[in-house]
Amino acid sequence: MPFNIKNPVSKWWVFALLYVAWCLSFLDRSAMNMAAPVIVGDLHISPARQGMILGIFYLGYAFMQIPGGWMADRYGPKWIVIMGLVAWSAFTMMTGLTWSFLSLIGVRVLFGLGEGIFPGASVKSIYQYFVPKERGSTTAFLMSSNFVGSMIAPFVIIPLIYYMGWRAVFVVMSGVGMLLAGVYALSVPRQAGGPDNVPTIPVNWHTIAILLKLRETWRLVGIFFCISLVNKGLDTWMPSYLLRECGISLKSAGFLLSAPYLSAGIATALGGWVLMRYFHDRERMFMNVNIVLLCLALGGMYCASTVNEVIFCEVLVYFFKSLAFSAIMFLPSRTLPPVFIGLGISIINFGGQAAGLVSAPLIGLILGVTKSYSIVFLCLVGAAAWAMVINMACGRVALYQPGNEER
Repeated sequence: MPFNIKNPVSKWWVFALLYVAWCLSFLDRSAMNMAAPVIVGDLHISPARQGMILGIFYLGYAFMQIPGGWMADRYGPKWIVIMGLVAWSAFTMMTGLTWSFLSLIGVRVLFGLGEGIFPGASVKSIYQYFVPKERGSTTAFLMSSNFVGSMIAPFVIIPLIYYMGWRAVFVVMSGVGMLLAGVYALSVPRQAGGPDNVPTIPVNWHTIAILLKLRETWRLVGIFFCISLVNKGLDTWMPSYLLRECGISLKSAGFLLSAPYLSAGIATALGGWVLMRYFHDRERMFMNVNIVLLCLALGGMYCASTVNEVIFCEVLVYFFKSLAFSAIMFLPSRTLPPVFIGLGISIINFGGQAAGLVSAPLIGLILGVTKSYSIVFLCLVGAAAWAMVINMACGRVALYQPGNEER
């Protein structure tokens, strides 16, 4: 159903474009993770420096979360989405032109800055085009794109590396991003109309302070940080684990790298629906159950003695952490004021991306000292356990009461 008479566009067309954009962002990130074993050999980079390269992206990405959400709330999400697509695509291309450790560090920070303004604007778009009862489950389903993009990445990125070289990969991905930005600019109206649109209240320091006072904001930030220590750590280091530790060839690694993301995509797509149908008003229990199962699956990775056992347990890890992740994306629709949902999602996402800044370099340091991936898996169990501690310490989920944004 069109929301803008002058430039009619289906809400599902907007959703589809945002879904593809999210998939592309994770393809671009995965390109670095999968090309890293080749890049570090080509540029003679040590494991510790590899960890810095993989993690430094999250410095720029985390830094731009809050400004990106603020701009989406204040100026509308359309052009913030487009700015993000153009910026990160430009810096994706520049990644293929780097020549040293320092140049890679600089470009990866800029790449993170470009991607960082996108998440809050994309969720704000969902709140413009979808009615209130659809927003939570639609946002959770949108987030399944993260894992769909990561799932298909090995089948796109690895053949490109193999046949064209790692530099060409980043140029090709840049061109796709620029094309998508053009389609979005030409086909999506600037502002959705209709009675269910999010109300307009100026986003200023007063409204930001209200958001930061909400207990639920910090519950979700803390849980997302801890779960993302697991997520980002495995995302960035599993390709190197399979290629270096297990001796699996680049051509053979595709399925092993994609299987966990298939599991995660299914779990995230289902998570919002499961929450609405079976865990209404019991979201804290839902997260606790999945965090416990996540810890058990990580323990399985620590105890595993073969590659197949590690991958099987990793599939379970991604499934249960993604169910918890879907709750993190679902809850803002019930706990945060809709008027500045872009900023709220960005603050929560900041917690997850800050974990990426910590996780990849820390794992590189642990590997440099212990030479053991088993120790890494054990440390990740502790990170997941802290997510439950935070969830329990915050008590029952406090639902948003209309009118709070006016106080």
